[in-house]
Order: sequence, then structure tokens, then C-alpha cells
Amino acid sequence: MAAERLWTAAQVDPQESAAALQNQAVVSYRQGRESRALQQLQGAFDIAMGRHDLDACAAILTNLSHLERQRGRWSIADECLALAERIEQEASRPRSTLRVQAFRRELVRGLAMLAADPHGRNRGVGMRLGQGESLPQILASMAAVAEGVNTSRSVCDLSRKLGIDMPITNVVFRVLFEGLSPREATDALMRRPVRDE
Repeated sequence: MAAERLWTAAQVDPQESAAALQNQAVVSYRQGRESRALQQLQGAFDIAMGRHDLDACAAILTNLSHLERQRGRWSIADECLALAERIEQEASRPRSTLRVQAFRRELVRGLAMLAADPHGRNRGVGMRLGQGESLPQILASMAAVAEGVNTSRSVCDLSRKLGIDMPITNVVFRVLFEGLSPREATDALMRRPVRDE
């Protein structure tokens, strides 16, 4: 529903169309419509290429790789990931402020839509943790993978190695793996001293 509204809005604003199609593809995939998701991702890639939006192209290829991996098409998945990495290297060169702002706008909208998706696996894990279930119970009952669980561990490890303070990531990690309750996590974040971050 949210993705459909985003796509309708994108018809008016072509800048939004690649992100809207990519978000719709995620929803289609979660609803078990893999072929539809693949079509939407390919359409999003065509739009992003037409706009020379390298960041969007890399993100779409990464999603395509995930979809192809789920379908057991490993060689195609690896090719998509390799191409995404090459595009990201190209995109890492200095960019204009407007381009960075456009990328951030698309990213924030995509993340907001995914966080609000009632079918989202990561959101489902969070909701069940909030209702008092333990992570091992939740994971044992799931047929699919909630990528955010293991990703939070990797991001937390990397932030510690690089000395980057990531308070939200740290409390998510502690809730998932160290038994911190969601209420205690919220309290810990809300009691942090105010500062620029």
C-alpha cells in the first residue's frame, strides 16, 4: 500500500520513480511475487541508468543480487554484486551537494517504507522482541532470514574497530545478543547527553 502511494507520487515527480519501483519490488518479493519483483527492479535500474544515478544503480543491483541468490541463481547474483561494487567505486568520487541530497531523500523514504511494512522480517523480529519473546525463539519459528539480526552484529563490530560511536546500533546489538530489554534500550538512548552527531 505505501509502495503503491509512493509509485503514484513518482508518476508526477520522475526523480522519485526509481526509488518507488525499487521499494515496490521489495514489497512484491515479501509477498512471494518474485517475478514481479524482478521486473520492478529491472525497471528501476533502467530509470536510474537513464538519470546517471550511480548510487541508485548500485543499490538496485545489490537487491537484484539478493533476489537471484534466493532463487538459487548464484552466478547471476555474483555478477550483480560485482557490478554494484564497481559502480560504487565510481560513485565514490566527489559528488555535487544536490546529488547527495537527492540520494539521501530516496534512502530515507525507502527506509521509512521498509520500517513500516507489516510484512517486513526485521520489523517482525523487533515487534516480537518488544512483546517479550527471546531472539532464539523468534528465529527458530521463522522460515525466512531477518538480515538485520546478523547485520547489526557486523555493523557493531565494524564501528568498534573504527572507533565510530553508533548508539542506536549498539543498543540494537545489546537487545539482540546481550539480553537488554527494549525499554532499557530506549531509556539508554533517551538519556544520552545532547550533542551534534
